[in-house]
Parts: sequence; structure tokens; C-alpha cells
Amino acid sequence: MSMMPRIVSGRLRVSPIRTTAMAEKAVQVGEKFVDPKNDSTVYVVRKGMASGKDLAVAVSNKTGKLTTVMTGSNVVRTRFIPVK
Repeated sequence: MSMMPRIVSGRLRVSPIRTTAMAEKAVQVGEKFVDPKNDSTVYVVRKGMASGKDLAVAVSNKTGKLTTVMTGSNVVRTRFIPVK
């Protein structure tokens, strides 16, 4: 089974099994930040993607559910507060 993304209805789609595993791993090993604007906790894995880009996973503080997955060269916003 190929893990290559495919375009479906104008959206980038990746296998849900692969995405779920990556999100769970990001929560386990990522740097923890609080995003006060969106009331969420963001876990960042620097250079966590095969392309060398950062991976960030946001989890809602109210529901505990995954809300956003971001990738890019600089996913840490200035409003993010580091949690130690």
C-alpha cells in the first residue's frame, strides 16, 4: 500500500493510519506549547517530516480531541507559550 498523498475533491489526502500514527507520536515526543488564542495544547516535532519540515499537532484543551495538524519550516507561532 502506497503512502503517497492523493488529491480528492481538491484536498490533499493521506492514509488515515499513517496520519494517526504520526499525530500520536507527535503528542508523545513533541515539545509542548500552549496556544491561548485557540485554547489548545500544541506538540511540535522539529524536522519531524521526511522533507525536513516541522510537524505540529494541536489538541483542544476543552475536548481533548485533535483539532489541527500543521507542517512547515516554522510552525511555532509567537503566541505559543512553552510548557516545561
